Amino acid sequence: MSPRARALLARALERRAPLREGGRTTAFRWLNGAADGTPGLTLDLFGDVGVLSTYDAQDPTPVADAAMALLPLRAVYAKARPREAGTLRGEERAARAPALPLRGEPVEVVEVREQGLAFRIRPGEGLAVGLYLDMREAAQLLRLHRGVRDRSAGRWRGSRGGRRPEPALTGLGRGERAAERAISAGGRPHRGRRVGLGAPVREAG
Repeated sequence: MSPRARALLARALERRAPLREGGRTTAFRWLNGAADGTPGLTLDLFGDVGVLSTYDAQDPTPVADAAMALLPLRAVYAKARPREAGTLRGEERAARAPALPLRGEPVEVVEVREQGLAFRIRPGEGLAVGLYLDMREAAQLLRLHRGVRDRSAGRWRGSRGGRRPEPALTGLGRGERAAERAISAGGRPHRGRRVGLGAPVREAG
């Protein structure tokens, strides 16, 4: 196991200690690329399952081994993410996101919480698991802006059936717009697809 990888993971985990308090959040981004000293690599923690994503040709096994040593994880899955996933064909997509974990035993489903909401995650199903943990701040912003008129746009989103219209937020990136769509849909699958914040299981107390 790489001492450097272990040190980086331990420091990042200490920084995120407040997220783990109280049990309302069991899913968070453990490593966030260059911000945590791991450029081109992120590690998302879904309960006792890790999902390790690489954006270049680096070997993810040292980080996977260190994560398994630091926490009692059941598995760590690896995703080799391209810059444009939409251009991938089925075989190449499957090769980049193996159904079996890099470390540990296969986990079909894991239930996690993010800020009290419960989600069901399938870590071995493709490049995306349905819950985008790097969108935490954007999701909070969008929730705060519900029902608030967007002054910069100077208009309301169209409403249906006399319901209160949603604000049209500007200046959002692609990922933030996905979060906006998911929140507007209550986080439920949209047209048969999981989007943005994943598929909620129930409102957790």
